[in-house]
Amino acid sequence: MTETGDLDERKRAREIDRLRRESEAIARLLRRAVLDGVKTDIESAKAQLVEVEARLETSSKDDD
Repeated sequence: MTETGDLDERKRAREIDRLRRESEAIARLLRRAVLDGVKTDIESAKAQLVEVEARLETSSKDDD
């Protein structure tokens, strides 16, 4: 009976470890997804700035 209890306890501990590893992997993936989203937003903002700067340069040349 004790041997079965020990096996059940080890099985439970392995399952908890597996779930913990999966949880950590999911957390890493979510952090990466958020960072990828931030990167995309920054790239979009940079592109908009370049476009605005180009318009301003064109506008200032037209004023001359």
